[in-house]
Amino acid sequence: MYPHDFLPLDSLASGYILVGQFERAIEAGQQALKINPNHALAYASLGRAYERATRFAEAKVICNRAVTEKVDSSWTHQVLYRVAFVEGDESAMQREMGWFQGKPQESVALYFQGKAALSQGELRKSRELFERARALAVQQGRKEVAVAFSNGQAQFEADLGNSREVPALADQVLRSTPNSVRHKAFATLALARSGDLKRVEGLMNELNKQPLPGTGLTEVVFPSIRAAMDLNRRNPAGAVEELRRAVPYDLGTDSGGITLYYRGLAYLKLNSGKEAALQFQKILDNRGVAMTDIYWPLSRLGLARALAQTGDTEKSLAQYRIFLQLWKNADPNLRILNEAKAEYKKISARAPPSL
Repeated sequence: MYPHDFLPLDSLASGYILVGQFERAIEAGQQALKINPNHALAYASLGRAYERATRFAEAKVICNRAVTEKVDSSWTHQVLYRVAFVEGDESAMQREMGWFQGKPQESVALYFQGKAALSQGELRKSRELFERARALAVQQGRKEVAVAFSNGQAQFEADLGNSREVPALADQVLRSTPNSVRHKAFATLALARSGDLKRVEGLMNELNKQPLPGTGLTEVVFPSIRAAMDLNRRNPAGAVEELRRAVPYDLGTDSGGITLYYRGLAYLKLNSGKEAALQFQKILDNRGVAMTDIYWPLSRLGLARALAQTGDTEKSLAQYRIFLQLWKNADPNLRILNEAKAEYKKISARAPPSL
């Protein structure tokens, strides 16, 4: 009825991004941009769709075109920053951070800087950036944005095994937004991963009473919480079963690689190296899903461990080397890093001299 209205197609592109159907997102985004090449939203959605599909060159073309046409936005510059990080282009990263300076979205850019630092194992630096991002968001009156930053950091700390850091961050979220089902769910996920199971059970009882929490929570976040609980209870088979319903949304934004990563961890616990390798490899094959997140480097380590279980020593050692190179500037006291070094040394000692 309204063939010249680009917004429904733009919304469709965003919806497909949410559920991880990137080729459909690109198709809808292309149509939206064709209808209205003068609106920032059309460029942003298509750029994000290309990024999530791991088609980085095309993402850059679209976002740079938006800059040239003077219809750029914080979304397009976020994409350009993340692609620059993946490509190791420091000057481009600095240029994009300069664009955000003094703008309302500067706190978001700082948060992505923190995630980028953490994905390289620079824990101390990432914490400083997360704190700066939170403080700036609060200063700007963007309370919910600050809460989202705390939730993200809590999740990353939990998945790195830094359980002591999680309760304070989760408490901050639960105090600040007690009526937000979404924020509560993600805080609960971080607590579940950190092992605070008694508290998680109480929070899950509250969450399960919500009438319509939405697909992302019911099909991705809630199963991830239960899977994290099963992993802590040494019930990896239960974790695999819980995550079965999340499979269609593994590449969606609510997962961001977490469902694949947890499933991989569960298969490792089951000594099912082949199945674990498939999960970690899927994250590695879809870098756009975890641009600046820790799940991409941690999947290198997961794949190394999975290949060791299958007896493929040569490929396992190669993946360990890639991971250790990625984290060459990591904080030296990170437990997961030292575990990886010890495993690499042990496997190398057993390997034939040619390896």
